[in-house]
Order: sequence, then C-alpha cells, then structure tokens
Amino acid sequence: MKRMISILLLFVLMIMLTGCGNAEGEKASSGIQQNKRPSETSEHTIAPTAKTSQKEGEAEELTLAIPTPVSLLPWEVMDETTKDLLSLIYEPLFVFSDEGRIQPVLAQTVTIADDASYIDVELKRDIYFHDGSLLDAGDVSFSIDQLRRQKNAYSEEISIISRTTIVDFYTIRLYLKKDSLASIEGLVFPIGCEDSYSKLDPVGTGPFKLEEIEEKHEMRLVPYEDFHGQTPGIASVRCLFVKDPAAVLTAFSSGRSDLFHEEPLAWDQYQFQEKYTVYSYPSFEALYIAFYENGFTSVLSNRQKIAFAIDTAEVLKDAAWGYGTACDIPFHPGYWYDPGLEERYPQDTAKAESIAISGISVSEIRIYVNPSDTVAVRAADSVRRQLEKAGMKVQITNQEDDLYDLRIVHENVDLFRAFTLLGDPERLEDLADEEELKEEVMNMAVYAQVKVPIYFLCYLDKGVIVSSHLSGRLQPHEGFVYLGAEYLK
Repeated sequence: MKRMISILLLFVLMIMLTGCGNAEGEKASSGIQQNKRPSETSEHTIAPTAKTSQKEGEAEELTLAIPTPVSLLPWEVMDETTKDLLSLIYEPLFVFSDEGRIQPVLAQTVTIADDASYIDVELKRDIYFHDGSLLDAGDVSFSIDQLRRQKNAYSEEISIISRTTIVDFYTIRLYLKKDSLASIEGLVFPIGCEDSYSKLDPVGTGPFKLEEIEEKHEMRLVPYEDFHGQTPGIASVRCLFVKDPAAVLTAFSSGRSDLFHEEPLAWDQYQFQEKYTVYSYPSFEALYIAFYENGFTSVLSNRQKIAFAIDTAEVLKDAAWGYGTACDIPFHPGYWYDPGLEERYPQDTAKAESIAISGISVSEIRIYVNPSDTVAVRAADSVRRQLEKAGMKVQITNQEDDLYDLRIVHENVDLFRAFTLLGDPERLEDLADEEELKEEVMNMAVYAQVKVPIYFLCYLDKGVIVSSHLSGRLQPHEGFVYLGAEYLK
C-alpha cells in the first residue's frame, strides 16, 4: 500500500505527493516514455524469451560510471548507482507492469495462497547463471537469506518475507509477514547464484557477465552467450570507477559515460537536447487531489462542482510535463485488486458551472501547498485556473511540511480518512485473504467516488538519460533501471 509522505495541499482542497514502498502504489499506466519528443512512448515489456541475434549494427561499447564498488554482490551493495548497475548482471523473479500486474522475469508462475500467508513462485526452466550452473529454487532461497541477513540496498524490498521453503527443484514458497499481501510489489530483488561468494565476481542470469575487473579503476562486462532473453546489441559495457555519486554526473556531462540515472523530477532538462534520449518511468510516487469535508466542501454538491471542473489531463500536462494517467479512486486503475469502477467525474466545465454554490456564505476555496515541491506547486496552480474558469474563487497559500502534518491530524476531514483507509497498510490488519482485501477495496472505492470525489494521478518522475548515439529501447523499472539494455545498440 502507499506510504504517505506528506507534501501538500490541504484544508478545502488537498493535493498530496506520496511515496510508496508497498504494494498498492502502482505506477503510471502510460508506461516508459522515450522522450525525444513528448508524443513518443514505448510500452513497458520484458525482453522476449526467444533468442534473436543483433550482430548487424552492433554498438562497440557502452560506458557507465559508478562509484568504486566495495562489492558487487547484491546483499553487500548499499549505494543506488551500483544497485542500478547490477540490473545488467542479475535479474529479479518478477517486476510489476505499469498496470500493476505481475510480469514474470525469472518466474514462470506466481500463485498467492488463499489465506494470503505465502506466495508460491515457480521458476522458468533452463535458465543458466554466468558460471554455467542451472537456476533452481535453492538459488532463490540462498539470495533471500543473504539479503535478509544484513542491511543493503534491497532491505526494504525483502522485509515482507518472514521465511522460505523449497517446494521442489523449481518452486519456492515465500512466507509473508502478517498483512503483507498488499505489499508484494516490493518483491523486486536480484537472484544470485548459491555458489557465488566473491565480492567482485558477480554471477547472475542477466544479459551481461563480468569479463575482467581492474580494481579501483574499471571493469568490463560482455554479453552472456546463454542469456535466456534477447542477445545484447552491445559488444561490451565498460564501467568506470569514480570517486563518488557527484563524479558519476560529471562523467556523463563530459561525455565519458553513455547512461545516467537522474534524480527524481530532474530528467526534463535533457528531453529536448539532441545529444540525449530520455527514458522516463514511474516510481512509487503519485499525486492526490482530494477534498476536505468542511467549509466550502462540506456540501456534496460543492464538492461535485469542484470535481467536474478539474481536468486531470490538464493537471498532468501542467505539473508533470503531460506524462501519466489518472483516475477518481485512490489507487491505480488496473491494479491486481482493482474493483474496476468507471470514472465517475469526467471533466465537464459546463456541468460544473451549472451547479450552484450552496450551504455557505463564503465561496472562496483555499489551497495549501508546500512551496518546496515543484510538482505540487504546478498542480495547485493548474487546479486554481480550472476552478476559476468554472466561476469559483481560489486562494493558494504556502504551507510547509511540519504544519501540514499537524493540519492533517486536527482537521475534520472525511475524505482524508477515506484516503487513509486505502493508503495505510495498517488498515489491512484484519483482512484474512485476497478476496476479503478486494471486497474492502471495492467498498472504500465506492465511498471515495460517491461521498468525497478524489483524483489519483500517476506520473513519470524518474528517468534514465542515454547518449543519442545509442539506439534501441531501454525499459527502466523501479529497482531495475537498466532493464532492456540488451536492446541498445
């Protein structure tokens, strides 16, 4: 479920930016965006299992810069840049598609127990590690044990697993901690070889394998000839070791490296530069527009007037460069327990104007926004313009984070309570199984639509910047940002 990281608008109208390490938070259904031009998109898919050769037109070398690694074993990696690199060498059991569906990578099938206490993962057959050993359930069990044993860059992802049991050679059972069913999206972590222990000799199943390493200087990866997906179009990957994360950006800016994983909400500065291609993608972030049920919005018809006045596509265009998707229930449409409700409040300025303001003498809508959050500020201004167009008076007031949290606690906000029910994992403590979870979500979604309209906007906040001399199709995903690197050439 989505963790609430409070950012912005409250009182009568609220917009908030939330981060998620849990399951309900899903990503923008617009998928990966290749931002050479705003209209270009490429669907997020995993490399096909059928092998195809791309020798013709093969690029000679791809260069990356990373801080000098202490270890290349997933369970010993702490920094995000090295974690990104590992997505070339290792693979996860599965990722989640942009619609919130389980998308297998090493897994063949994923089955959730009726009581939601465990997940059975059956592995694909005939997948081999770089050292020639066959992937089996023991490798998955070993990887999870190592990742749980010490703090690392994957600690949060692995935290919902309490223990594992090997069912058979190709099947492993992952026992979940209590009430973790809604958090299975976090189960995106690399699988290593049970027989691999060397810190600087990584052995995965990914499209590239280690060829040589010059400690403290650089290392070279080459295509893995027995990779179960598409044969890489890159002849080799050269990894330059630099001093720190700041030096990673310097290496990219100076042309010494070809790929750079930009900070959230910073990729747009590259999108119209001819020498770069931007592959933006959604993280666990989303923008909520919701209504407090007091003051102007204490009357349902007033809230509906606001709801019909808001064009979410316009908000996304203004706040997040036009990329993303939206719905009027507080979780992503298409998610695995999505009740499938249709949009209840499509934008209709004429209908908004036709609804008379009632039940209150002061018709001004107050919007509180955190001035330090650029997406929130742009979204608030977009909402203001739309509401004013529908004949409402709007005032935007800056509100810093510390006071924002206090207002959430002390205001009488029916909508926020409805959002909290959906957004807080603790709300699911009493849900016994998957069907009960779906039923509860349906009930809350109906309440959110009928009682207090809400908008949920997913947008593409992260991006990988690639030098334009490389062609192909990168498919970054939260946790595995270089997925699809085998398509580059």
